Amino acid sequence: MTAVYVTHDQEEALELSDYIAVFNNGRIEQIDTPNEIYNHSATEFVCNFIGNANFLPPETVNYLHQQPHGSSIKLSNKNYIREEKIDLKPHSDGRYVELPVSVKTISFRGVLTALTCEFKNNQITVVTQGDQSKDIQLNQSLPLYIDPQNILSYEVDNNV
Repeated sequence: MTAVYVTHDQEEALELSDYIAVFNNGRIEQIDTPNEIYNHSATEFVCNFIGNANFLPPETVNYLHQQPHGSSIKLSNKNYIREEKIDLKPHSDGRYVELPVSVKTISFRGVLTALTCEFKNNQITVVTQGDQSKDIQLNQSLPLYIDPQNILSYEVDNNV
């Protein structure tokens, strides 16, 4: 059976749907599976509409691009990364780039903890699960680990 369900509740849409159509001012931005919509948003609008993502300013992207394993990062003025796609610990596969930050806020949310970090006066929110962040202190300097494949890049649309 096929059904069309209209909702503005993003979590509900991700949970209930086999496919999602995201509209912007009456125009379809993307039709895809919930996983693709969330992890591979086709447009900047979809990226910002579904879930939470950090905007990565050009100076941050340029810094990451110069790191080992960072050459695959697309140099664009519109780059984002989902809050939960940033790690506090390096992985053994070596694909990660390192971003030195200072922790500005720690917000315990039960099963999740949100850290607001700063790199060159730009804020980056990191969401961790469990006790990954239990030993982190305010104003502590630490590296964040980012897989370049998790950076979402968009071209500037001058026609909007």
